[in-house]
Amino acid sequence: MELSEIESQRREDATALLIEELRAGRPGYWNHPYEQLGNRTPTEALADGDEAAVRELIAEGYRRSEESAERHRQDPEFMKMLRSRSSLLRTA
Repeated sequence: MELSEIESQRREDATALLIEELRAGRPGYWNHPYEQLGNRTPTEALADGDEAAVRELIAEGYRRSEESAERHRQDPEFMKMLRSRSSLLRTA
C-alpha cells in the first residue's frame, strides 16, 4: 500500500513518539517480549541499541492493521454490519 506524504509523516511522528516514551520508561501496553526482537521487550531492545528492530516491529504492526482492514473491506457482511451500526450512531 502506497502511503500519502501526510500519512507517511504521521506514522513517522507516531513511531518517534512511541520510541521516546519507551526510552523514558513509559512502555505502554505492548511492551512485552517479541520473537522478532530476540525475545526482548521493545524497551530492552532500545537499551541494547537496536532501534532499527523496534522500528521494524512498529512498521509490522502498521502492515498487519492495513491487511486486516483490507480483508474487512472485502467482506460484504462485515461492511453491512458497519453501515448498520453507523446509521444507529447517527440517529442516537
